[in-house]
Amino acid sequence: MPLLLRRLIPWASAIVLAGAMEWFARNPLLYPWPQIVGLSLFLCSFILLAYRRLPVMEIISYGLPSVLTMIGLGVAMLLADSFWERTLFIILFVGIPFLILELLYTLTSDPIRYPVNALSRINIALAPLAIFSMTASLVGVYVFAPLPWWCLLFALCFVSAVFAFATSHPTADKSHRIRWTVIGALIGLHAAVLGLILPVGMTVTGAIAAFLLAFPLRTRRYGFAPVPSRTHAWTEGAMGSILVISLLLSARWA
Repeated sequence: MPLLLRRLIPWASAIVLAGAMEWFARNPLLYPWPQIVGLSLFLCSFILLAYRRLPVMEIISYGLPSVLTMIGLGVAMLLADSFWERTLFIILFVGIPFLILELLYTLTSDPIRYPVNALSRINIALAPLAIFSMTASLVGVYVFAPLPWWCLLFALCFVSAVFAFATSHPTADKSHRIRWTVIGALIGLHAAVLGLILPVGMTVTGAIAAFLLAFPLRTRRYGFAPVPSRTHAWTEGAMGSILVISLLLSARWA
């Protein structure tokens, strides 16, 4: 594929995605077709950029977390209550694929300019967003529609396991990745059970699930050099604990 055409793929995809979301904003009853069109376009663009330039496992580990994030955002649009919520989800739905495709183009066509481990770091940052949107939206669907309870458990276990596997440190061995994939599935199981039994709103449930996944993934980072300082670790732990406690104390319980 000509280099100029490859360079245009991220921008062309972003423009078409923005058009699909504008189409959805003007015609909400078309849901979920604009989201499906956007997700399909991202998948095709990702494969075109990565085909024959990256190993299959790297393509999967780089692309699957962003695909799951887009699915979560797409489902969350169905239950967005306000204009600002829908706008935020639409911006993320367009901006995240553009960023991923830009980094993928740099990695495959101009590796000298590629920031070290950029896609891996982006996937770590996407983990809380993906589990938040997936949990909040699926809990909402479970409450308002006859969604089987096991669908929520399976979806969150799968999403958490994928992120735990895909965000492993580049130097981690196979046993480490397998062990953390199982841990990720267990985290998803806990998030799903809490989502089913806690009498709180969808946003609070999603935030708790995001913390449950983000905290272990961040803790795992302390096992590899350069190790953050002890002060940094205590500060992160205290801020996270305060955030969760404040969220639970201020939440409206049914």
